[in-house]
Amino acid sequence: MISACREERRSWDQIAEPLRDTLTALAEGKQQWPLYLFGPPGTGKTSAALAMLDRFGRMPAEWRTAPVIQDWFAGFIRVRSLGVLIEADKGQFPWYREGDSGTVQRASLVRVIEQAPLIVFDEIGVGSEASSWALRTMLELLDPRTGNPSKPLIVTGNVKPTDLAKLWDDRIADRILRGTRFHLAGVSRRTGR
Repeated sequence: MISACREERRSWDQIAEPLRDTLTALAEGKQQWPLYLFGPPGTGKTSAALAMLDRFGRMPAEWRTAPVIQDWFAGFIRVRSLGVLIEADKGQFPWYREGDSGTVQRASLVRVIEQAPLIVFDEIGVGSEASSWALRTMLELLDPRTGNPSKPLIVTGNVKPTDLAKLWDDRIADRILRGTRFHLAGVSRRTGR
């Protein structure tokens, strides 16, 4: 189970049938990756993405590391955690792997993302700053997965597709929106409002 998301409900059966059908079509290659799940807070975007990770995208269990990086090795990346790469650039982010310890390097993290069976970029609009560093980093992480059916990607956010370019830029929006879009609407599963 992904450490930062233990409380998230993520049963495949709890996903609405139309979204389950879309996820299945993506997994079978009948729809185009990436998947952009968007809608108001609490509508099940992250839960659906995590259920998809549980079903199709688990990384090898032998990877053990600090909680944020452990999530990355499991294929789950909260966009606001991208600052970890800055610490990795400085050689200051601790890392542990069976029989190995030291600091994680940026290239190692990028390689993990490139090799993962499925990646989820969660909450693309929360705590994101479109600095030149953030834009370069997002492009670096998205490029190997953009339009590549063997490298599936799910991006979640509260941001409407038409507003992604305003939040980041046209290049990021183009990469995320070239695939399948699914709008989750309704009341929050957390608050019932």
